[in-house]
Amino acid sequence: MESFETHNSGINLTSTEDGIHLDGSILWLDSKNTGDISFLSNPQGATSRLASRVIATEETVRILEAFRKKPKALVCQYNRPFAIGPLNMELLPSGVGLGGASLWVETNNKKFLYAPNIQPLNSDICHHMQLRKADILVLSAHTPYNPENGTTRKKEKERLLEKIREELRLSRHPVIYCEPYATAPELTKYLSSNGIPVNLAPALHKINKIYESYGSTLGDYEQFNAEKATDAVTLFPLPQKGKEMRLSLPKRPIMSVVDNQAHSLGDGVFRKIENRFYIPSSCEGRDLKAIISQVDPDEIYIFGPYAKDYVRQLRSSAPEVKALFPRHLPSLF
Repeated sequence: MESFETHNSGINLTSTEDGIHLDGSILWLDSKNTGDISFLSNPQGATSRLASRVIATEETVRILEAFRKKPKALVCQYNRPFAIGPLNMELLPSGVGLGGASLWVETNNKKFLYAPNIQPLNSDICHHMQLRKADILVLSAHTPYNPENGTTRKKEKERLLEKIREELRLSRHPVIYCEPYATAPELTKYLSSNGIPVNLAPALHKINKIYESYGSTLGDYEQFNAEKATDAVTLFPLPQKGKEMRLSLPKRPIMSVVDNQAHSLGDGVFRKIENRFYIPSSCEGRDLKAIISQVDPDEIYIFGPYAKDYVRQLRSSAPEVKALFPRHLPSLF
């Protein structure tokens, strides 16, 4: 494990394969298996039952419970301060899906903001991102740092819409694989608002209903039924690692929408993905400078496989910018 005592703050952060630990406390960040208590920033990473006691939003817990992953949870609302021992904390909306949150902590007269997934582009299906000034900012680098390349989320969504319309003009109704917690609800609303019929695999349908129970308006859609013919675009969740793309789907065009370029979906044994799209649920590396400017930290710590590249790109954004990763898991760049 690699541990840093942040500059003149007395705050120690230790990175492990199972999240980050605030040394000297019971607080972990996005740990799934610690025996202590862990802040959970969103439900996306909880691919199995959680062993940790978690701090999470009510919405995140609801989504986990819907998939039989009921955690032992301290449920917290956004913008409601609370304390655990000497740690004063508050959950802020991250802008990444229903219930997505960043964690603001004050301890030892220092403030730090843990913001592993943030999206500044205002969404009309979840709370808008909030930031707060902090001495220390902790960011993640789980996707390659993309410099300016002329491609934006808006342009990519428009390209997806046009490709779907092309297929519909040929009376072909595509199947789209996408991330379930943030991307599928966004696509549901986007396609429905553009007059395109949508149905969803049962798991995605369940998530959409939770969004709607909290006031999100996602438009018209139905649950996919394999026994019935459909004239709608159908959304399916991206397969988990090590699992093949479904082969029992009707013979329709297959597309994929990934939210992380580092984890693109491969073709199936007998089926090919005809069109691929990249619509990130979190902001990209090139967008972080504006985020950092608002937080105005003295120190930035970045964890994840691309941490060293992010440090190189963001080194002028704060007096201290360092990579934080387990010693035996060096960054990719």
